[in-house]
Amino acid sequence: MNDVEESIKHVQKNEISVVSLAKELLKDGKEQIKVVLERNKIMPERMESPPREHIFHDVAGFGAFLAANKTNNTVVFADVNSVSIVAVLDDQAGRGFETVSLSPPYHPEFQLLDDSLLNKKMAIETFAQGVMRNRKIIKDTPACDANSLAMAMQQLTVATGIVQAIGDGKTSVNGVMTTTSITTGGPEAKERLDLPDSITVEVPIYLKTEAVTFDIDLTISTKSEAVIVVTDSPELELKKYEVFETMMEGIRKSKKITVVYGCPRESSWKYNS
Repeated sequence: MNDVEESIKHVQKNEISVVSLAKELLKDGKEQIKVVLERNKIMPERMESPPREHIFHDVAGFGAFLAANKTNNTVVFADVNSVSIVAVLDDQAGRGFETVSLSPPYHPEFQLLDDSLLNKKMAIETFAQGVMRNRKIIKDTPACDANSLAMAMQQLTVATGIVQAIGDGKTSVNGVMTTTSITTGGPEAKERLDLPDSITVEVPIYLKTEAVTFDIDLTISTKSEAVIVVTDSPELELKKYEVFETMMEGIRKSKKITVVYGCPRESSWKYNS
């Protein structure tokens, strides 16, 4: 009995104890009770598969997965600010929501442009270096040759004067006008270099997307005898929306999928106490 009690009490994880009783008839006609103790291994019950939360980097793979796994309640959210498109596979699921997302990486050429020139305030020497580093994607215009501009700005010397200007007409400047005289080759060289109001670039924003064209506006100012360049590109945000719209065209063609701009959110129900 002690052996039986020990076998039942001390059972390890993923094990099972079996006690078998058998009655045997001996040769002399007497009966004998036989107790067999067994301890067997059991296979653990496999947990439920975790919810899918895949991240895709290309539109084709993301679209193919949605086509194969969509439901009648699939909703796709495009969030331009976070650079992602999130799909809720079943927006009316009773046991939790599975989400998959498309997170396209920046194209290397756009990443360099973003790091060096986009929406920044910098010394003109830093700006000149940025123009040289991005010369392959800067488009030549009648007012500005990208390579010539970058090479010239490496040897800038600056003289600045501020005068008041009052007038009318399309070319007038009211209030304070800052005149910056920029020459190359040192103070002896008097060659003037007029900086453009903007530069135009052509570059893919995300991998495996077509190149887009947009302007980078330049604002030149002076501070403590140094020339400062401020770059702005408000047009870029519109271009990002356009690229996202192109990405979503194929998804919109799929039936039974709702496609919107936004991002998925969850809240909690409130209950009366």
